[in-house]
Amino acid sequence: MYKLLKKFNLIADKTDFKALIISFALINFVFLYNTLNFLWGNHDVEFVKDGLRLSSGLFEGRFTQFIPHILLTNGEILPILNNLLGFFFLTLGLWLLAKYWDIPKSCLNYVLFITFFATLPYTLSWLYFTFITIICLLWVFFAVLGLYLAAFIARSRRKIILTLIAALCFYLPLGGYPPVINTIAVCLTAKICFTYIVEKKRITEIIKTCQYTVYALLIAALCTKLTLKIVQPENVYNLKMMPLTE
Repeated sequence: MYKLLKKFNLIADKTDFKALIISFALINFVFLYNTLNFLWGNHDVEFVKDGLRLSSGLFEGRFTQFIPHILLTNGEILPILNNLLGFFFLTLGLWLLAKYWDIPKSCLNYVLFITFFATLPYTLSWLYFTFITIICLLWVFFAVLGLYLAAFIARSRRKIILTLIAALCFYLPLGGYPPVINTIAVCLTAKICFTYIVEKKRITEIIKTCQYTVYALLIAALCTKLTLKIVQPENVYNLKMMPLTE
């Protein structure tokens, strides 16, 4: 396992570890007011009282939504720990994004990068929905991990296995919160722009590298669609599709 993580540069060295610790501390400090307020309402009260169940998100087609919560906290929404776990996964996800975008490695660069993106309104919006804070910040980690691993496929001898692993990383967040596809699209588009403008790579090279990311996304999207056919969610607003003409 260690060799595998090292092969994909997923073992944090001293610089990485220091940046992760400082970033995690800063993010928690910025959102300390939210972590300590213990104010829950509307969406959260029922789940705070009764806990989350694996089936809680099935009615709206979010079939993986509460699996992580069940595994991590047995379905309980826990004060303080709820935000701490969410920020932990967000910090890891943004660390991977810094590596995926080839941000020049230094403790300062990584700390500035991680804390900047972590303290944007995107994070605050998920803190409002306490019952899915951990989950939706974890989906960021999985989405970026899928992109990060997919970037290695072109030069890997085990293309099929790595493509399927990347597809799984996309499938889990798509099954828990489908709009995460926007996060994936933004991260991938930015990577393509950086590769073309900064690294001066040719379009053909970029296509050769990114094609496996597209394959993994298509597999994940297809599996998500097939799963929804099996689950048969209710006809709720967030599953309705609007024609492009409207």
